Amino acid sequence: MMYNKFKLDFLLIEQKSIALKGSIGYIPPEYGSGVNISTFGDVYSFGIMLLELFTSRRPTDEIFKDGLNIQQYVKTNLPRHVMDIADPSLLLLYDKHNRHNDNANDLEKKAMLQDDEYILKLNANNMIEGCLVSILKIRLLCSSSSPRDRMPISIALDKIHSINNLFL
Repeated sequence: MMYNKFKLDFLLIEQKSIALKGSIGYIPPEYGSGVNISTFGDVYSFGIMLLELFTSRRPTDEIFKDGLNIQQYVKTNLPRHVMDIADPSLLLLYDKHNRHNDNANDLEKKAMLQDDEYILKLNANNMIEGCLVSILKIRLLCSSSSPRDRMPISIALDKIHSINNLFL
């Protein structure tokens, strides 16, 4: 049996109160104040899960205390320190398969298509850095604390596919 850490179970307790069960850090903040479930809650969990995937940090890691959370951790390190927070295994995989294929002309085209000044300033040796910055920016928009500020999943997926096509 496979455990899905993003599954939310709603239990009816008496007639009017509902208890929420799920994994701490992946449940959208608004669910704690009784807001109805929505696709924006799913987008939040998606964003958190992807931040975890790209940083190898869980939202419950011990470094996240005194008000610091995974979103703030990533946001304060973008773009300049993205390589410091990236999962090292991602970097090794990239080095092994792609580094020799990058060149400055490709990077400039990719930066212009992404409309990102930071990526434009990178050199070909830092292609992975530009990719990570682009990806993590989307993840942050998905995991915004306010549902209204979250990127709709269809737009997030389109952007992810675009980044995949541009960088990989």
